[in-house]
Order: sequence, then C-alpha cells, then structure tokens
Amino acid sequence: MSPSTLDHLNTLLRDHLGVTRGGSFVPTYKWIHSRDRELFVPLEISAGVYESYPQIMEERWVLARWMAPPSEWEWKAQFQGQIGYPRNGYYVAVDTPCDPLLEEGAEPNERMTLYIIGLRKKEIALGLRGLHEKFKEATARREHNKDRITDDFLSDKWTAFGNVPGRRGGHVSFGGI
Repeated sequence: MSPSTLDHLNTLLRDHLGVTRGGSFVPTYKWIHSRDRELFVPLEISAGVYESYPQIMEERWVLARWMAPPSEWEWKAQFQGQIGYPRNGYYVAVDTPCDPLLEEGAEPNERMTLYIIGLRKKEIALGLRGLHEKFKEATARREHNKDRITDDFLSDKWTAFGNVPGRRGGHVSFGGI
C-alpha cells in the first residue's frame, strides 16, 4: 500500500472518529501493519522478565485503537523499567465483528474504512445504555436458539406418547387407502 493511500485512510478515521484528549492529539483509530513497532505489547517471558512482543504474529493490516497508558510509576513498578514507558499511549489491534483483522495479503481500502466509521458512529450514538440493551438482546436470542435446539433434540429422541416417528398406526385418525 502506498504511503499516500494509508495517510488518506487514516485521515478519514481521524476526521470522523476523532483524536485523543490530553494534549497529544493522536488519532483514536488508525490502520497499522502488524510488523509496525506500534503494535508491540509487554509480555512476561519468565518470572519478572519482560520483553516487547508483537500483538499479531502474521503479516497483515489491522485496525488499531489508541489506549491511554497507566501512570508512569505503575508502569515502571509492573515492568521494572525493562520496557520503556509509552508517554503518548499505545495502539491495540481491534478484532470485533465490525473491526477487521484483515486476511494476510489483504489491504484496507476507502470503502471498508467508511463502513467501519459508520458502524463506530452507530455505536457511539447508542451510548453505553444502548450497547448494553443490544448485548442483552443478543444474549437472549442466543439462549432462545439454544433452548429451541435442545427442545428439538429431546422431542426427536423421546417422542410424545412413545410413538415412533414415521410408523403407521397408533394415533392416525384416517388410515391409508
């Protein structure tokens, strides 16, 4: 992907979804390639020994969201100074149904970026209460589907009045000719 295309897509994300607060004015969302050093996270490799490790092992484009760092003293206490403090925050790869972790070799484009912007704006407009209601509805729908499948399975296994499905006789009100 050309640098100008990437700049254009990240500008769209910045203009529509905003920048961070607190003086750094970094875009809240942006496209990053997995090999980029911005997608590295601290990982404990053995007791008390930390190393910077990539969030994603494969080479691919991801949509990343900016995260605010904890306080500097908390960071230093946790990682014992082995990993530098991210003063301007850090990016985390996002992988939800509306935020793609692109397949290897696939590149983001304007259409996909605008689609993601639209979905994010809907989530922002819903607010926390709306997202919670949506989550409750989805959970209820999953439970209903699970109950329906269980009921179908049990009805097939143990039929009403011990009738064998497909067998003639028993409760047939009109016999064959």
